[in-house]
Amino acid sequence: MGIIVRRMGSADADAIAELSQKYFPLARIDEAEVRRRTARGVQYFVAERDGNLAGFVDVKLGARQVRIGGIAVTPDCERHGIGSALLERAVAFARENGRSSLSLLVKESNAKALRFYTQRGFALKGARIGKRNGTVLVLVRGIEN
Repeated sequence: MGIIVRRMGSADADAIAELSQKYFPLARIDEAEVRRRTARGVQYFVAERDGNLAGFVDVKLGARQVRIGGIAVTPDCERHGIGSALLERAVAFARENGRSSLSLLVKESNAKALRFYTQRGFALKGARIGKRNGTVLVLVRGIEN
């Protein structure tokens, strides 16, 4: 049961949109939006397990860091190392592009995601009060280049 993490191909946009709608419904991401985001510099990496799409991470280069837009894993592939493999690909992307840290936003109420990220070296940097999302936490992780 091998995991392969690779750059998104054009045929992956629909599956990414479907997972996005499940895990990030307020973002309203459809296949066209995935394509628009890639045109604006967002990079998607997908994980395959046994030849099937198991999850994705989307990242964007900032001046000094890489911002993770989200990590999503299909329910049947949770707790099989997919999220960790996707996060490590985001770390590698940051290193390849000379960035020294990763950042992301996570809902304060999302205990599962908070546990995942803090167990992998992310620390709280701040919080934002959103009109639609409630409190959103800013997490940051430094990386060694």
